Amino acid sequence: MVAMVAPALSLACTSAQPLATPDPTRILIVEANGNVVRQSTNDENSRLTFSAPFARVWTALVQTYAELGISVNVDDRPTGRFGNVGFLAPRRIMNRPLGAFYQCGSGLTGPLIDNGRLTADIVTSLTSQPDGTTSAITHVGGFLRKNEGSSSDAIRCASTGAVEEYIRTSVEAKLKATP
Repeated sequence: MVAMVAPALSLACTSAQPLATPDPTRILIVEANGNVVRQSTNDENSRLTFSAPFARVWTALVQTYAELGISVNVDDRPTGRFGNVGFLAPRRIMNRPLGAFYQCGSGLTGPLIDNGRLTADIVTSLTSQPDGTTSAITHVGGFLRKNEGSSSDAIRCASTGAVEEYIRTSVEAKLKATP
């Protein structure tokens, strides 16, 4: 028995095949029409570093959220958190359809985001770094309730990355414009 196990272990240990990169999404459901609804398994938070001190980044961030038209219910400068948790998203943000910012899957009539009400979260957390820079993590997510019927389970929605990208570019532009 030992003689049979040793060659098998030897093969397992010497087999140097590269590991496959896992798919960054997982399948949640396959709809009746064959559409696959996936959910990202990647870190859904946008992480970046600004080459400016906390106070300047905070000011630029506050201005950026105002441009987005997002009212704020999280304004905690001591912990560096700014944004809104649990707001009823408007049908359009910055004159763009909500589907440009959130993915909630699709059905027979198209994207589900067009057939429901989105309760959204957009929150940025800032942290001062020892080198004088400021790190930022922005979380964008939400839950959609479809309009039809009297009750339905909420559908988890993920970010398309557009809000995070807007926040990044807007804050960077404001930092460049002010000394």
